Amino acid sequence: MQPFAENGIAVIAYEARGVQPEDDGSRCSPEFLAANNRQQRIDDAYSVLAQARKKYPSWDGRLVILGASEGAAIAPEVAANEAGTIGLIIMGGGGWPQSDELMLLERRRLERSGAGLEQTEAAISELRATFERIRAEPSSLTVWRGHSYQWWSSHLWTSPMEHLLRVGAPIFVAHGAKDEAVPVESADAIAVAFEAERKTGLTYKRYSELGHSWKDDKGDSHIREVGRDIHEWLCSHIADLRCP
Repeated sequence: MQPFAENGIAVIAYEARGVQPEDDGSRCSPEFLAANNRQQRIDDAYSVLAQARKKYPSWDGRLVILGASEGAAIAPEVAANEAGTIGLIIMGGGGWPQSDELMLLERRRLERSGAGLEQTEAAISELRATFERIRAEPSSLTVWRGHSYQWWSSHLWTSPMEHLLRVGAPIFVAHGAKDEAVPVESADAIAVAFEAERKTGLTYKRYSELGHSWKDDKGDSHIREVGRDIHEWLCSHIADLRCP
């Protein structure tokens, strides 16, 4: 959030429902699991913005929206639908549906482990079968890989790309080439789609040595470097900002 504060931008952040300040992340509360899905997070964003407009009547309504990781899959839709959006920042998010991302990550994991063709196809078939179980029970709170079927069903087949292409404001996409959660190919696809549609306004920054948490292979964090790049982008693309 530092780049925003440095540029004189007030910051509004909101947490997922069911998360308490004292939570250590070791378990998910029933309240969290019940409300943890893509549409709820989007609806909550609209609600927070509506409350902010009432609480701060002097606010001119302009928005720079930032989404990181899971938030990066949500922010494009909010940005596309909010008339006040003057900028969108995506960190560690791509343009593909999550099902495609997971398929690529699984194949990459199996390749690195030295798995043969038969083992690879068996694992991919099991992943597809899991997707179909989720599709058949989209409201289930059964947990797979740390999230409920309800959460997965709201993300697996939704493509952020369609919303990214609707955003009329400048967009900054930051992605680590060694990301093990969202493959960099999914972020690359954003640049490809913008070029194919002859749509301008995209700045894509690919960090060749960084992973999903913005750390290099030694475990050193480079989030400040990413923050500086965001700061520079804000100053060059968003009008009327305080840029020291």
